[in-house]
Amino acid sequence: LRRMLGDSAWGELALTAHSVKSNCATIGAEYCRQAAEIVERNARDQVETEKIPEQLAELEMELIRLKDVLIN
Repeated sequence: LRRMLGDSAWGELALTAHSVKSNCATIGAEYCRQAAEIVERNARDQVETEKIPEQLAELEMELIRLKDVLIN
């Protein structure tokens, strides 16, 4: 995701965030799903792209929390 952001590969970033969103929804990880949805929407629509690094950091934190919950 970070590489896609650095390359301004908005379509690829949106598609990957969509996949993350779907997987989070499947297992009921709502905060993770919401974070991925925001990244997906902004990358897809190419709006507020200056906020995507912060949004991506939030998604990463949610994924780390999810991993901790799943492992423990």
